[in-house]
Amino acid sequence: MRMVTGTDILNDFPKHVHDDCIAGLITAGKRNMTIAGSNYTLSSGDIFIINSGEPHSLQASGGKPHSYRVLIIPHDILETVAADIYGSGLNLVFSNFIKKDRDSVRRFNELINVLDDPDSILESGSVLFSFLEYLVRYHSTCGFPAEGNKFSISAKPAKEYIDNNFREQISLDELSDLTGVSPFHLNRIFTEETGMSPHAYQIHRRIEFSKRLLLEGFSIAYVSAESGFADQSHYTRFFKRITGTTPGRFVMYNR
Repeated sequence: MRMVTGTDILNDFPKHVHDDCIAGLITAGKRNMTIAGSNYTLSSGDIFIINSGEPHSLQASGGKPHSYRVLIIPHDILETVAADIYGSGLNLVFSNFIKKDRDSVRRFNELINVLDDPDSILESGSVLFSFLEYLVRYHSTCGFPAEGNKFSISAKPAKEYIDNNFREQISLDELSDLTGVSPFHLNRIFTEETGMSPHAYQIHRRIEFSKRLLLEGFSIAYVSAESGFADQSHYTRFFKRITGTTPGRFVMYNR
């Protein structure tokens, strides 16, 4: 569980996904979000939630900076909360946009305050699970049997192959041979079902993997090579394009 702060952000974030659920509060300015086929303009006091694996893109509004606080919620913690409320084996999907709901904002700010206080470990755990229970009860759809894998017979093996080999060089022809469909067809189906091209998905997997190494204290040079990038400048360019900041600043903000 991590809290990330973005201050006076002007960067646009191209379409990407997160392995964990993201809950954020806009604290100043505006930002545009495209997700699940809808476009939202978020402003101060709005909360946004991005479900695990949900493709989305983000842009500053009107070329002006915005600020936010984001809570990164591991999937297994949400499953635990949902199971306690509704029982296990259920599909949990959050609303993407909570517009200026005073109770939600109050609860989010209360959580931010206790997470910022190193002397409130017990209190922070209590407030955290209270906040997550509130989100699950009032801002999610839950209670339907969990669906099977949503990916087609073509996209599923390609995605799994990238998941297992994202640090290696992978060609579209290689994925085509694996799935038994043409490169053109595979690229189209994969993009339709994941929201990203195979290459973009591979880069996403590399960046997410690299974040964990950075937070474990490894050097940027080591992380770039270990994550599959040709060199550090190549890695830094992709990292900033996707996250809006450099690897060095990411480490500084998340210490």
